[in-house]
Amino acid sequence: QAVKEQVPRTWKIFPRDNLTVCIGVASFPVDGKDRRELLRNADKALYRAKISGKDCTVAFGEALV
Repeated sequence: QAVKEQVPRTWKIFPRDNLTVCIGVASFPVDGKDRRELLRNADKALYRAKISGKDCTVAFGEALV
């Protein structure tokens, strides 16, 4: 909600009326033993969030379900 409230104030021209936010989360060291693996798994969680719908956050462990 905070992101959605902040963007219209900081961007003078925004191309859409509605803004949605999807977030993918991975945590170190459980979801990745190095930077590359951690980012890859956060990206997987992000795409799961995008598939799941708008305005959601998915943790990597949830992305595999």
